[in-house]
Amino acid sequence: MENSITPGQTEPVGNEHSSEAYYAFIENRVYWLLPMLLCLIITVVSLNWNFSQLDSNFKSVATEDGRVIFQMVESTRLWNSRHGGVYAAINDMTTPNPYLEVENRDITTTDGMKLTLINPAYMTRQLSEIMMESNSIMFHITSLKPIRPQNSPDKWESEALKAFEGGATEKAEMFENAVFRYMAPLKVKESCLMCHQNQGYKVGDIRGGISVTVPVDVLYNAIKKQKITLTLLHMMMFLSVSALILFFMTKIRSQWLTLKLAKAEQDSVVGLRTREIRETNEQLTIEINERRRADEVLIESETKYRSIIHSVQDGIISTDDNGVIISFNRGAEAIFGYKEADLTGKSATELIPSRLHDTYKRAVQMLQLLGDSYFAGKRLEFEGHRKDGTEFPCDVSIASWKIKNNRFYVAIVRDITDRKRMENQISASLHEKEVLLREIHHRVKNNMQIITSLLNLQNRYLKDQKDIDIFTETKNRIKAMSLVHEKLYQSDTLSKIDFSDYVRNLAMGLFRSYGISEQKINLKLDIPSITFIIDTVISCGLVINELLSNSIKYAFPDISSAESKLPEREIGISLHPSGHSSDSYELLIWDNGAGLPQEYDIDESKSLGLQLVYSIVQNQLQGQIKIERINGTKFIILFKENKYKQRM
Repeated sequence: MENSITPGQTEPVGNEHSSEAYYAFIENRVYWLLPMLLCLIITVVSLNWNFSQLDSNFKSVATEDGRVIFQMVESTRLWNSRHGGVYAAINDMTTPNPYLEVENRDITTTDGMKLTLINPAYMTRQLSEIMMESNSIMFHITSLKPIRPQNSPDKWESEALKAFEGGATEKAEMFENAVFRYMAPLKVKESCLMCHQNQGYKVGDIRGGISVTVPVDVLYNAIKKQKITLTLLHMMMFLSVSALILFFMTKIRSQWLTLKLAKAEQDSVVGLRTREIRETNEQLTIEINERRRADEVLIESETKYRSIIHSVQDGIISTDDNGVIISFNRGAEAIFGYKEADLTGKSATELIPSRLHDTYKRAVQMLQLLGDSYFAGKRLEFEGHRKDGTEFPCDVSIASWKIKNNRFYVAIVRDITDRKRMENQISASLHEKEVLLREIHHRVKNNMQIITSLLNLQNRYLKDQKDIDIFTETKNRIKAMSLVHEKLYQSDTLSKIDFSDYVRNLAMGLFRSYGISEQKINLKLDIPSITFIIDTVISCGLVINELLSNSIKYAFPDISSAESKLPEREIGISLHPSGHSSDSYELLIWDNGAGLPQEYDIDESKSLGLQLVYSIVQNQLQGQIKIERINGTKFIILFKENKYKQRM
């Protein structure tokens, strides 16, 4: 043959030339500079790329800082403009704006305080002065048609404003001395026309812009230090790689020389190696026989395994790492209508509706990426696709195993059509009950309002003040319970009520019932956002109704002659965790009025209202009630919310 080796020839001529070039490269150390030169080029390119990334990131961070400040200022201005401006007291820092030509720019309060209107532009200017004093950040509102001459743009701002009119959305630029400038346009909104309607603007026009000047010397210096660090790292990398090249080339040269010497000894060991190969073959024959016996055991084990798998009613499907079906038990045949032979070697997507193929592929990718931990302990609900084209709900659990470098998956599939049907029936039944419960709360609330209206009607014919007070107290108790059903009707859960909102409405209703305004008594509420079940809310509501009514009626005997609220005339309600346990609460109802006599005992009280309070706390809330008589009267009620179970 053309490429055959003749006697005395060790290798083809072409290979000889390649070997000679290789040996020349190893022997001549000048050639070793070539890989070092390539390493230098790669190092320089990498350093330049890292520098460009740092500069790009620096500008992105600075631009985002400017954008955030702009958005903060714009939101503040929008708040101001939506309120039509805000009034502030006139002083050395806040003088009337001579460029603001609107009605009622300067006003005087009834007590003689002089106020001036602060429009968005004026507020922006004051904010800029504050920011400049605190952290050297400055922002400037400007326009090509400014009302205030000091708002005229500089050259950079003028270029940005013209660019905005051409469609640009923002402008950002780095200047010397580590100063970064950012500017974005201000568009005319409806609320802006109050001050700018005389300039001919209409909604949507570019009215001007806000430029933000931010000192970025800290960030700039950090970037500079990073560049120095990167330069040093790249230099070290280049020197290290160059040293490695020299080391390995020297080592390769040494090994090549060693190989030349070893080749001379090769022939002497051929006989020895031949004997070793013969012994190895004999050992291999023994191992093959042992492997054959192991295969027979494995086949027997596999037969038992397949018998067990086929006896399971759930579908058990095995696939390889590419989703190709390997096995398909009888349970899967019964569920999907396919025979194992129909699907072996085909994609598992045959068992999934076409609209869910992408979802299946993403799940397989996550499983390949994260392994069993992604689906460990989970049963996933999915849609199956039978041979006859019908779809059905199923739940799937997935596991995997690995043989050498090949991963396999097994999916256990269960048809949950009957379970889903029952869940839908239960869901429909729960919805009907929710509608019925909402209607019941609505009707109870309406019926209580009718009772209250009847009591109001009857109250008109009463002459005795004692009877009138009894009717008023009864109406307030009914309203306290009616308010619970009203809040439940408005609630999403129909089982719990926002207690803070309920108490606020209850207290304001009692103030109105007794004709008391907050100008006469200062009402203080300190209740966090918390929800209680209906039993707890009704009980607490009746207690608050009685104690708050007593404070309104008896704590301040001179209330009828008071012209206005006095600082010391206060009634308060607060609720906080008591600290005894996570479900224990402390309810306080207090006033700083005349107070109860020291000898007064609530257990011996003949007042129906206080007897009702004591009974509710003891029997319904199963709590404790204490009274403090320092600086007025304070009722302290301790109870546990979890003692009340929602009735089914």
